[in-house]
Amino acid sequence: MSFAHYASGTDHARLALHGTTCYTAPQQGACMVQELEAAPAATLTQAAVTVLPRGCFADDQLVVFVDYRGRRNLMRLKQGTTLHLNHGHLHCDDIIGKPPGTVLLTSKGKQLIVLRPTLEEYIVLMPRAAQIISTKDIPFILQWADIFPGATVVEAGIGSGALSLGLLRALGSTGRLIAFEQRVEFANRAEKNIRAFDPGYAERLTLHVADVHEGLKALNGVDRIVLDLADPWNALDGAVAALNADGIMLAYLPGIRQVDQLAREMARRDELTPAEVMEVWQRPWVIDRVRCRPSHKILAHSGFLVRSRRRANRWPGELAETPAEATSEVVVPASEPPHGEPS
Repeated sequence: MSFAHYASGTDHARLALHGTTCYTAPQQGACMVQELEAAPAATLTQAAVTVLPRGCFADDQLVVFVDYRGRRNLMRLKQGTTLHLNHGHLHCDDIIGKPPGTVLLTSKGKQLIVLRPTLEEYIVLMPRAAQIISTKDIPFILQWADIFPGATVVEAGIGSGALSLGLLRALGSTGRLIAFEQRVEFANRAEKNIRAFDPGYAERLTLHVADVHEGLKALNGVDRIVLDLADPWNALDGAVAALNADGIMLAYLPGIRQVDQLAREMARRDELTPAEVMEVWQRPWVIDRVRCRPSHKILAHSGFLVRSRRRANRWPGELAETPAEATSEVVVPASEPPHGEPS
């Protein structure tokens, strides 16, 4: 793929890829090196440097405040500013330099614990432009799709960037994430969320504001493809062409009718193994001095996961689904009234 660079005064380098718009991370590292190399030695040695104890909070760092009921607030420390919460306000200068886990007293006399946000906390509390994939599904997706360090992964339907954050962490410093999103506002929100959590993640992300169905046709050597689309069956041709041998394609779908259609389309292709379908439920437990029981709130259905692998041909004896079977209609028994109608 060839990229053409355009000079820009914004935070991003804007690139053109086959007529689509692509956002990549700014070249901040190179600029910083050049500035340090060009600076006189006296300037560097005379500059006042504040050395904080290892692990303590620093300026411009994300923190999460937790109250006695477990309610959380995500904020960023800014030297010289004041943070306003429901429990009162806190001065950032009183937090910078303190270790995580410190108990703070607000202006209203309320106690809060200040911590570094985990990835799960950040995903739940970060700003959203679109509905995110549930945090109970993201870890399972990373395992079931076998996301490994150094892999090349394509993601379509980036939304607010929740799954992208999990993918980028699993890919490590040598992996690469190529994401497609058709809506500019979603792409901008996702890029901001990823950069806010870790600027290093954004450097390994290539985000195209384009249609993945066409974008996949221009790719090859892809290890994994993860789709959060309403019509993933329309991306099968491009996925088959882009995937490496034994590469994995995984789709996240909210409805079982979509699962059925995708599974049928996969069954008609010699290059894909039969679809595997999974659903993840999460049941918390309540444990304290007097209770030890399941919670009344269960995190049940959020979406179905459909997985298939790239292969050379069918297994001996495996029959392809005929077009008639792939387009057959589901017949509702006479004893079962259609949904929404009284029996």
